[in-house]
Amino acid sequence: AQEYFYSNKKITAQLAYEWGMVNQVGGFNYQRMVMQIAGELATGPREAFAAGKKAFNQAILPNLEEVLDYEGILQDAAGKSVEHREGVAAFIEKRPPKFE
Repeated sequence: AQEYFYSNKKITAQLAYEWGMVNQVGGFNYQRMVMQIAGELATGPREAFAAGKKAFNQAILPNLEEVLDYEGILQDAAGKSVEHREGVAAFIEKRPPKFE
């Protein structure tokens, strides 16, 4: 990676895929994929997604203890949420969750 950074070499889509920098490359309908992902996000546990995003963003802190403390706060809140109760109920009832 440093070689590409310092030399300003171009990273191809295929190389980015092989390195795990991207999930998919070329040969598909981007608009369909975006709409599918948006639909999955819209029907998913939005509060949990938001908490996850906060945790990922917080993970850039250099202090691991701070990161773990913050993650614990988010996990505690998530475990008390309406979305969590619905997710558990759906799992027990063997049905898809209905997040609102």
